[in-house]
Amino acid sequence: MIYRVQTGAFVTKKNAEKQAAKIIERTGLKTAIIKEGLFYKVQVGAFANQDNAKARATLLSKAGFAVTIVAYVVENPGADETKADSNIYRTRVWAIDFMDEDEGQFGDATAIIQYGEDDKTINHVILIDTAKSSSTTVKKLKKAGVTTIDAVVISHAHGDHYGALTDVFKNFKVKALYLPDCTQLDKYQKSYGNAIRNQEKKAKQYGATCTYLKAGSSFEVGNVLCECVYQLPASAVSEHDNHHFVNNESIVTRFTIDDTWIYHTAGDLQNAGNNALIKAVKDLKADIFKCQWHGDGNATNEAIAKAVKPLVAFSNYHHKESKGGRQITRKRLEAVGALFMRNHEDGDIYIDCVGNKMTVTCSKNTKFKKEFTK
Repeated sequence: MIYRVQTGAFVTKKNAEKQAAKIIERTGLKTAIIKEGLFYKVQVGAFANQDNAKARATLLSKAGFAVTIVAYVVENPGADETKADSNIYRTRVWAIDFMDEDEGQFGDATAIIQYGEDDKTINHVILIDTAKSSSTTVKKLKKAGVTTIDAVVISHAHGDHYGALTDVFKNFKVKALYLPDCTQLDKYQKSYGNAIRNQEKKAKQYGATCTYLKAGSSFEVGNVLCECVYQLPASAVSEHDNHHFVNNESIVTRFTIDDTWIYHTAGDLQNAGNNALIKAVKDLKADIFKCQWHGDGNATNEAIAKAVKPLVAFSNYHHKESKGGRQITRKRLEAVGALFMRNHEDGDIYIDCVGNKMTVTCSKNTKFKKEFTK
């Protein structure tokens, strides 16, 4: 049995082609036009697994298309169903290893890259934070084939998370910039609010749109849905010093890939923010977790580890020290069953999602491979 996701049946091929073009424009997904009887049917994916077909249907529905799932009986299920599932393309969560402390490169930088049918062509790119300096980050993105970035998301107002944004604009065509709401910052640390607004000016300079994310905001890029689920109210924090307060103003975002895999990331959110987050958001379960505040033990407490309970956790770690708080973080995440990885030890960390399979590899140990299935 093959399950095809259908978005319309048209008497003329021209109308079917218009529908297919709309789907590609809004979602980046490959379409097929099938002639059956008097109708040209527009279909987006063919799957042996009905759950995968439902996930694709949900994604198209959210993009504004009416969908139905059509089941086809095949004479040779083994061969045809394998071919059908090849329409599920790879999405990579890439924790970029940009570590070069001599050049002042530290912070966070993670890319979500959506590949095409040939598994080489890049359809869409989301960059979450840019690190402080750009040379290694930009060089690696270019080497990977990135020319256009659909969305850059900045988690909070510290320079090690947005410092390389100008160089990103200079080296890539950036379509959209998403910034954290700075209303709360203005109450206590307006200079940091101004720092965020300066990034909006850069977006206008380079022709990108700019949107401020608040809890409840969302946007879609291809097969990835980004949701801002929380930002700590300033009134909920007793400490308003420069550093920790700004950390706790990080936005908490969830990236859902193909309605299947969830990536949870929250900049440098610390324990005060974690505890408030857990009270405010009922379901925080995610498959992939970026350790907050570069893996410090004061940012990934036991409560958030248990609430997210990820399959994979990683840290964009920019210190050589491997003891103390960072090891506490490792123990807490491993205690809830997570595979824990760290850029300083593992190099580039690659988390590839294809349908209901997720594969983790890294650059420093090419033999390492860990697979997960839903």
